[in-house]
Amino acid sequence: MTDLGEAFISWILEQPLPGEATHGRSDGPIAATVSIRTDRATGTVNVYDLGQSTPDIVEFRIVRAGYEDDPAFHLHFELLDLARAQELFGEMLDVFVRLEHPEPTKVLLCCSGGLTTTMFADALTRTAKSFHQDYVFEAKGLERAIAEGDEGYACVMLAPQVGYQRAEAAAAFPGIPVFEVPAKTFGTYDALGAFRLVMDALERVFEEDDTSEDKIAIEPILDLARASNVLVILLGHFSRETRIAWRLYERDGVTKSGHVVKCTVDYRDVEELIAGLACDEVDVRELDAIGISVPGIVEGGVATLPWAHKQEYDLAAAIRERFGVPAFVENDANAACVGCYVSQDEYADVSLLVQHAGHLVGGAGTIVGGRLVKGRRGYAGEIKAIQQFYGLPTDEEEVRWSPEAMLKIAAAHVVAVSSLVAPEACFIAMEMVPDMEALRSEVERHMPSAYVPELIQVTHERERTFLGTFVLALMGMEE
Repeated sequence: MTDLGEAFISWILEQPLPGEATHGRSDGPIAATVSIRTDRATGTVNVYDLGQSTPDIVEFRIVRAGYEDDPAFHLHFELLDLARAQELFGEMLDVFVRLEHPEPTKVLLCCSGGLTTTMFADALTRTAKSFHQDYVFEAKGLERAIAEGDEGYACVMLAPQVGYQRAEAAAAFPGIPVFEVPAKTFGTYDALGAFRLVMDALERVFEEDDTSEDKIAIEPILDLARASNVLVILLGHFSRETRIAWRLYERDGVTKSGHVVKCTVDYRDVEELIAGLACDEVDVRELDAIGISVPGIVEGGVATLPWAHKQEYDLAAAIRERFGVPAFVENDANAACVGCYVSQDEYADVSLLVQHAGHLVGGAGTIVGGRLVKGRRGYAGEIKAIQQFYGLPTDEEEVRWSPEAMLKIAAAHVVAVSSLVAPEACFIAMEMVPDMEALRSEVERHMPSAYVPELIQVTHERERTFLGTFVLALMGMEE
């Protein structure tokens, strides 16, 4: 272990820690380990000595008791700067503090009363458990729920038949999300779709089942895919945490994958993830390219995120300089649009709209004649201005939790993009707009029905984003 690794371990052992810290050393790849235990969670700090005069790799991991396969905090990074390592360790301790409240997250489902809602609440609780999420869903009539008041709920879901009382319910439960479940989601007992709404409302994510639409066909994309090793990274930021998911695409498809979970967003996290892949036996020197998708505007390789540690950063150049591997960065909505495009062969001109429940603004991507429309300085697809200019709902509470407002936003995008480029198909990734027939009816109020594009619901946007980012990296290599 390097002198810097020794200094870091010594520093950790001097810090006041929750629970009891134990320090153990072992021969082999793990040179030193610090364990931090409480009754509710276990954390480990591993320092890997890679030898050959290379920097140590540090791994942080926190798991909740009973949820060992779903880390609450997890990252690798190359130990180059002691101050940076100490900063990240502080984030790790912040997560321990958050985990000191082990009670399950309670969600209230309200209706006018009836057995159906109780059964739906039970289905939601089972769905949450299947994703290792500690949620409990309770069903009550709205009148009773308002009379009893707040009982520690994280959010309130309204069945469609009481959706018109959302304002009254929001007043009774101030400070937490109150939203209506779309009629199609409720009417078809779509517990997974409803659970996604809750996760978005609380601005958290879970890792989707990779078998759902897994590896959507590398075969039909490009022959180059069969001869390339490409690392694909997706960065997602939420109010409570940042998740950076990665997959290694090799000649036989996806061979390895993983994700980072932390509190803040910083472009250095992406670089540190790449450096830390040595722990997963990924040799970065053997990669042909790295593809990255991020929220926000991307111009060239420069990403702009208003809430990042550094708002503008040439991420592609930084990765090329540090690792010697070509890197390609793209907006996540554009990448998802490319993923939708290459997973079908019926339409040449397509557009995608992404806006998750609980989010005031979404993003869009458009492909015309097989080419992604980027526009001046990468601004194409930034749809916030459309929402404001055309007088669409802008009240935060109305937009974030209203299926009707989300439907109008989706229709406005379809009408606007149809007027400009007339795509053959519009892909809609909006949990609050699951009914494409209802969307078509709204669009037909503003344009002739003969010109309305095919409307296609996207239920696995993350898979599309992975695929699109992979394809964009391959295209960058070709160019």
